[in-house]
Amino acid sequence: MVSFVVDVTAIICYALPCKFQAQEVPFTMNSFFFPESLVVVGASAHKMNLGQIIVLNNCMGYQGGLYAVGSREGDIDKVHVYTKIEDIPETPEVAIIITPADTVPGIMRDCGRKGIKRIVIESGGFSEFSHGDYSLEKEVLDIASYYGMKLIGPNCVGTVNFDIKMMMPFAFFKGTPQGGKVAIIAQSGGVGSVYLLALREYGIVPGKFVSVGNKIQLDEKDFLDYFLKDKGTDIVTLYLEDFKRGREFFDLAMAADKPIVIQKANRSELAAEAARSHTSALSTGDDVVEGFFRQAAVIRAEDELDMINAVKIMGLPPM
Repeated sequence: MVSFVVDVTAIICYALPCKFQAQEVPFTMNSFFFPESLVVVGASAHKMNLGQIIVLNNCMGYQGGLYAVGSREGDIDKVHVYTKIEDIPETPEVAIIITPADTVPGIMRDCGRKGIKRIVIESGGFSEFSHGDYSLEKEVLDIASYYGMKLIGPNCVGTVNFDIKMMMPFAFFKGTPQGGKVAIIAQSGGVGSVYLLALREYGIVPGKFVSVGNKIQLDEKDFLDYFLKDKGTDIVTLYLEDFKRGREFFDLAMAADKPIVIQKANRSELAAEAARSHTSALSTGDDVVEGFFRQAAVIRAEDELDMINAVKIMGLPPM
């Protein structure tokens, strides 16, 4: 028998018809899911690396402008690799950076001078590995503030929008279905990727995905707000290790008219230590989290199978 822990009150509440009207989504967030053009910084034309995988994923169906920057000029499929951001013939809407951490500030300055305002830092090696030294992250934030940038990460795998075949993660995607109505917000890129695969194996088609990583600027509250307003999303799922702005997230969840399903990890001291070394997550008392979920009618998933079952239940016709 499968163990399934769900707040029944939340199910009844969400099974009833609602009058939620999707609002216009902020341009800032929409750019990360519907970018007109992308540049992958850290892609090699001469050997397989993570940046090259990102480019190849997007060669399978993404119709926007696609560029790459690496240490040597060349081509990946039909995508040209430039050696300087300034040499790209247009200003890409989003830059995906996957280079060593200490090179990121300089690359962001190059992006700023080029006029790129949306940044995804997939590189690791920031506060999750520096024992509390946040100086590099502060430098990144200062640059973002100077140039008016919005950024996801660092230590993440970016976003996916199956509707337009746009893929930022650096794992190979085989066959990208037309997008569904389920959104995924994951603090861990690895766990989020597992969720993407698991949902599809159980016949659930995901629509949009974001991995927030260390969330030094944009965080789970920003993306929950986006998905609650997104007309293409009916159910929002989250995998979190901590809450960056707990009160604001709670207020948003309280007012939500879409089902929210959360697997909250980092529940014990041992798990908290593991999370700190993974995405620099801070511990939150689980009794506080449990009370918040019950009050806001958030469905708590204990594990991956709970999450899948909850999503399947939410997809059933109203009682």
